[in-house]
Amino acid sequence: MLYAVIAFLVCQVSAADEVSPALTIEVSRFNSTSGNAHLAVFAPGDAFPMELEEAVFTEVKPVDSSTVIFTIAELEPGSYAIYVFHDEDGDGELDMHWYGPPSERVGVSNNATGFAGPPGFDDAAVDLGDEPLVLSITLQ
Repeated sequence: MLYAVIAFLVCQVSAADEVSPALTIEVSRFNSTSGNAHLAVFAPGDAFPMELEEAVFTEVKPVDSSTVIFTIAELEPGSYAIYVFHDEDGDGELDMHWYGPPSERVGVSNNATGFAGPPGFDDAAVDLGDEPLVLSITLQ
């Protein structure tokens, strides 16, 4: 019995050692304090940034100040690209102009921009290592 308890405790300590560092994302430049901020984290190979259902992590928070902060502790170390948009009208979707670009503010990690479309994964990629990481995304 004693050996079982020791084995259990060793497993718990090992599992605690495998906890990934936190990724904190500070999003700013909202048009207003209405609606929600939608955040999606993509791994390489996912359909960044337009296929939100392929993201490895998503979260929605109300916009109640000029900056919204997301903290994610569930990610393994690796390369990720982050996409966020201000769903100002609260309909759960990114609204688009009839001629193509978003009519609601969007932002990506590294504040990357694309030419005639969204930036690619490589332009927005950030590396999450063994230490906590804080990113700032300014909505455009």
